[in-house]
Amino acid sequence: MPEHLRAFLTALGVADQPHSGRTFLEHCEGVYRLLLAEHGYPIALAGALHSIYGTASYRPRRVPTRAQVRELVGRETEELAWLFCTLKRSQIRALAAIDRANEMEQQTNVPAD
Repeated sequence: MPEHLRAFLTALGVADQPHSGRTFLEHCEGVYRLLLAEHGYPIALAGALHSIYGTASYRPRRVPTRAQVRELVGRETEELAWLFCTLKRSQIRALAAIDRANEMEQQTNVPAD
C-alpha cells in the first residue's frame, strides 16, 4: 500500500482498530494486495478504502470528507469507495451478476428466444 494512503488511514485511527483478529489497517492492506495483483492500482486503492465512509457492518472512528478522499486518490477511485460504502451488499452482488451475464452473452452470442 502506498505510504501516503497508509498515513491517511492511520490518521483516521484504523491502525489500532480491531478487525478479524488483527487491525483494520492490516485488513485494508490485505484487500489492497489482493486487488492489486488481479485488477491494478486504481481498483486496489478503492479496495483499501472500501469502508472509509462506513458500511452496514463497520463504523469508522473518523470519517473524512469525500473531497479529502478525492484529493488523495482521484475522483474515479473515490467514487468506487463511495459506492462500496453506500450500496447494500445485495446490490453489489446483483450488479456483479449483471456484469458477468453481459460479458458472457457477448462472448457466446447466445441466440434470442
